Amino acid sequence: LAEQLWASLAPAERYLLEVAAFLPVIHMHTVESGGVSGASSAITKLCADIAFLELTTSGTVSMHDLFRDFIRQELIRTGPAPQRERIRLAAGILLGSGLHNEGFELIITSGNVQDLVDLVEQYPPSNCDLMVAKRIVEATSNLKTFQLGLELLYLQAEHWSWLGDAHRTYECAQEIISRADASSALLLCAARSTFKVANFEG
Repeated sequence: LAEQLWASLAPAERYLLEVAAFLPVIHMHTVESGGVSGASSAITKLCADIAFLELTTSGTVSMHDLFRDFIRQELIRTGPAPQRERIRLAAGILLGSGLHNEGFELIITSGNVQDLVDLVEQYPPSNCDLMVAKRIVEATSNLKTFQLGLELLYLQAEHWSWLGDAHRTYECAQEIISRADASSALLLCAARSTFKVANFEG
């Protein structure tokens, strides 16, 4: 694969496949609108040339698991920076498509906490499953409150207040209140979370 196929591809084609290797389902137009220019025509060409890719009539592409694993291994060899960039782009494509659970799971699994912090602000996880929301909180729990955006502060305040952790709840609430750009809804969240743990403590 490395010698006969991968080496023969143009850099732009390899880049496209590296991003696609982190997508469970490859929607051509979604990948293009997500930031990979010319993706639709490039994927169509690649599907005609590569047996490991299959294009359906609905415009989606399936990638053979063997080929997916091979691409990820090749990407690892290029270093952590290219891998991080491809994963972040793939997560953004998933989140932009409304696949919030899949997008956040991908970025959490990658271990790139700052990318997770940034993406939470772009795509508030209000539509995530509770388990995914919990994993977001756990992945960012070691950060200081000043390092968090408002959406993440909101998520953390809600999470810690439900667990009855007064110290963490107060920290998040105070940070929200101190932000000049906090909306009235977020200020209400800070107050609600504070009252919740106050009642919990009796």
